[in-house]
Amino acid sequence: MKKFNYLALSSIAVLFAFSACDNIPSPDYWAQPRVTTVLFNEDFGTTATQTGTLWPTIAEYTGFQTTGIGADSVRYSTVGTVTVRTTGASNFPGASGGANVFFSQSGADFLIHNIATCGARNLLLSFGSNQTRDVLDVAYRISGSNEWIFIDYRKDTEAWGLVSGLSITLPEGTNTIHLKFSASPSSGTRIDDIRIITHDEVGEPIIDSDEVTPPVETSLLLFEDFGTTAAQVGGSWPTITEYDGFRREGAGASEIYFSSEGGRVDVRSNAVSSFPNASGGSNVMLAGAGANFFINNIATCGARNLILSFGANQTNNIISVAYQVNGSNEWNVIDFQKDTTTWALVENLEFTLPEGTNTFRLRFTAGATQFGTRLDDIRIVTEDEIGEPVFD
Repeated sequence: MKKFNYLALSSIAVLFAFSACDNIPSPDYWAQPRVTTVLFNEDFGTTATQTGTLWPTIAEYTGFQTTGIGADSVRYSTVGTVTVRTTGASNFPGASGGANVFFSQSGADFLIHNIATCGARNLLLSFGSNQTRDVLDVAYRISGSNEWIFIDYRKDTEAWGLVSGLSITLPEGTNTIHLKFSASPSSGTRIDDIRIITHDEVGEPIIDSDEVTPPVETSLLLFEDFGTTAAQVGGSWPTITEYDGFRREGAGASEIYFSSEGGRVDVRSNAVSSFPNASGGSNVMLAGAGANFFINNIATCGARNLILSFGANQTNNIISVAYQVNGSNEWNVIDFQKDTTTWALVENLEFTLPEGTNTFRLRFTAGATQFGTRLDDIRIVTEDEIGEPVFD
């Protein structure tokens, strides 16, 4: 009897063990790999040739090698001079070599229009470049929208390398997108082998209309990029009062003049501005702790609602900006947010002047703890109707 019970219990244990093993997940040896679909690929071919000494522009070139299920309606355009060349060919691992796009002008843009998503929302962008992230920006825009959305990435070398795995997540229902590559501040940037893939399920391409609401027309009251001619004399950069290379553009800029107090303010051509579409060249450096830089006698031309933008290399904790109406002692601070200590554009700072204001001035102040605050590309525009300048 004991022997029988022992055998019975052993059998039950073995059956239990096999039953328990049935619940252990087995490796998914038969899982299918993720499907990768190429929506767009462009390697610019190999046929770019010079005519005389000139390389073909994007509009002139006929050797594009455009492939991908979303690429049938793609077209290319530029802002500024962008050419296709076979010099300096791409040479990173897997590069196509041959022809590549060359940004021949500072601040130029290369645009790729009408890339169909084929129903995919999760895209991955890659491209080859010979420049760092500080010089080359990339952004996308959805058809029917005015908004360019910048795609962040990291590249620290000035040699050919592949930037890959840049994720783009699109809103549901997006059918068509556009890409923009922007090079600044210097020419010589190259790109090659631009590719967009997806692991999503895809369908037929749909090209949406790209009719966008035209931007509101603005009038330029002031633009100052400080020119390009700042040069040292005996090891010293010119001060604001010594420099004579100012731009002074805009309907309200004919009588402006520049001044400083509280510390030295120079105009320099080193450490040039490098945000997208920056002018480069010369810039203002508030070289003394607590220095103030003034732009005086800006005419409103009858406008009250103004929009200020400027490039800076410091945070809003270091640099501040305010305006003062002529004939008043009151300075009005213009609030803004900037968290980085690298060149960037501060934009769309709206402020409203009292009725009847004809002339005002701006003041930029560097915090007392900072040495080396820089400014560039100061711009004031208005959407108001303007008239002739009046100077109080």
